[in-house]
Amino acid sequence: MTAEAVELAQAAEELTIPSVPQLVADDATPETIGTLLAQQNGRISCMGAEGELFDIIAGRYTGKPNMGMFLKGHAGDMIRVNRQSREAEHIDSPAVTVGLAIQPEVLDSLALADWTDPALLTLTPEADAVMLAFQKVTEARLGRDGSFAPIVKWASKRDGAVARIAGLLHLASHPEDGWHKPIEAATMAAATELGVYFTAHALDVFDTMSADPAHDAALTVLAHLLSSRPPQITKRELFRSLRRADFPAIGDLDPALSLLEEQGWIRQQPPPPRTGRGGRPPSPRYETHPHIGRGA
Repeated sequence: MTAEAVELAQAAEELTIPSVPQLVADDATPETIGTLLAQQNGRISCMGAEGELFDIIAGRYTGKPNMGMFLKGHAGDMIRVNRQSREAEHIDSPAVTVGLAIQPEVLDSLALADWTDPALLTLTPEADAVMLAFQKVTEARLGRDGSFAPIVKWASKRDGAVARIAGLLHLASHPEDGWHKPIEAATMAAATELGVYFTAHALDVFDTMSADPAHDAALTVLAHLLSSRPPQITKRELFRSLRRADFPAIGDLDPALSLLEEQGWIRQQPPPPRTGRGGRPPSPRYETHPHIGRGA
């Protein structure tokens, strides 16, 4: 009985008591929001009829602004908070929803509230010439036989990305009055150099992705599912309906199924309980995406 009591006590210590579900927080500090995110599986909302949240972010209780928790909750960036008084809090993909019904006076009190016009960043004629030359290179390589053909969707956006990089480099070099000065040719040239670097990286990445044998196999399986439109299907049923030339053995389906599940096209269901001993285990069953059932 003593041994059983010790075993039960150890098991009780390992139990994790779930937090009481909470959907909405109000008048909460950024630190409290981090704790709530950790307790609520990375999801919390801040709702209110007033603008108190702005005062809290601006430093009502600490005397200094603290926006990090809300910015990461908006972007979905990982949050890890280490404190001396309690265990570290780690949230992989936080999501913070903010909904405030506020009076116009609250917005008037915010920083830069009286700024009615956007700050426009301009180019010197020399910087404009550098950008134009870069755009001509992009345009020449976007054709069917061009070097950017494998990444045409990505490459069609690279000129705009390079322009924004140039703006960031310019503001980093002139943090006090950068919006009053035009972007110079040297800054634009540095941005295009980064654009060339990221373009080479994109070409390698897309080439590696297309070379993945699971990619072609997954497309074959997906095409079959779209034509047959099953709401559910087992691995064995799928194997029997495919050509042996494409999948000689049932195990050859595994990479394709893993990729399709990763992309959200299928979802493996929990196996049914075994009622007897021996025999062949049931084949894994997959639920297909609703778009497959509609033939989309």
